[in-house]
Amino acid sequence: MKTSRTKTLALPYPLLVLLALPMTACGGNAGDNAAPEKTDTSSAAVTWLGDAYWGQPGNAGPDADIGSASGMTCFLTGLHGQLLGTNDNSTDGPEATARVFIDPFSGDWKMQTHQGVGNGVNMRVACVPYTANREFFFSENGETFQQGGYDESFRSVVTIPQSSPNRECFLTGLSAWNGFNQAAGQGDAYLRGPGPASTGQDPNAWQFITDVDGVNGSGGSFQPGGSAEAVCVDTGALQGSVGPLSQSSIWWFSNEANLACGLTMIAGTLSYDPLGGNDGVGLSYNTSLSGWWGINATSGKTVAATCVR
Repeated sequence: MKTSRTKTLALPYPLLVLLALPMTACGGNAGDNAAPEKTDTSSAAVTWLGDAYWGQPGNAGPDADIGSASGMTCFLTGLHGQLLGTNDNSTDGPEATARVFIDPFSGDWKMQTHQGVGNGVNMRVACVPYTANREFFFSENGETFQQGGYDESFRSVVTIPQSSPNRECFLTGLSAWNGFNQAAGQGDAYLRGPGPASTGQDPNAWQFITDVDGVNGSGGSFQPGGSAEAVCVDTGALQGSVGPLSQSSIWWFSNEANLACGLTMIAGTLSYDPLGGNDGVGLSYNTSLSGWWGINATSGKTVAATCVR
């Protein structure tokens, strides 16, 4: 039976340890605070297939292949670094990107990072063995334009029907030119599940919402400064949600067996990297703490996640 969307996993005390568990030898920088070790998925063998890091400097590097999409669905569990594309008031220059996607030629899931004009970005991805009713969504679909004062912004709202009882949605990528780096505010991308209209939710649909800065395009028109991507898929039972929260130290929130968690919100200014590659948001899975899942967000960012069986 599907758990109510309002359920929140219990959060114990915060710990100051960050352990990351790479699934494959993809490479990349896990950050100075990470202590990679061999993944042990025995306590999560039913759903969670492990996670992987990838960080590729420059804009022409190879994508990381993490396996066939025929038997699994992958999504973001972390994003760190400097997500900064060109800031020359156009969308002609390089964008910064961190995304996991299905390669149409190989049929495999791949992890892709583009440096843009910043110092680079690294990402973490997890995969679960669910593929039924899988669909992909982009924040540029059905966008509405908002403008106010000196801060021109775009809000993209995509409505995703809840076509089956166990449909869950997760973020799969962020891209930015000027987006996610407002001087007077913050960018955000988040998924909001079905719920009561009194809270702004749709009783019968998900909402995929992205707020970003606008940039001046040719002829004085405005173009989106950034975008986000998401995947929805039928999963096992919903176990609960964590956040939104803003906390630099990790909250170790659950050690339930057979649990898999993915990001549903990334919010904050992602245009600078005060922690030298470690700045960002992420989930962690730590076998040395009896299989605890943890979550944290640095430098005033906000993060939220959903966990399923």
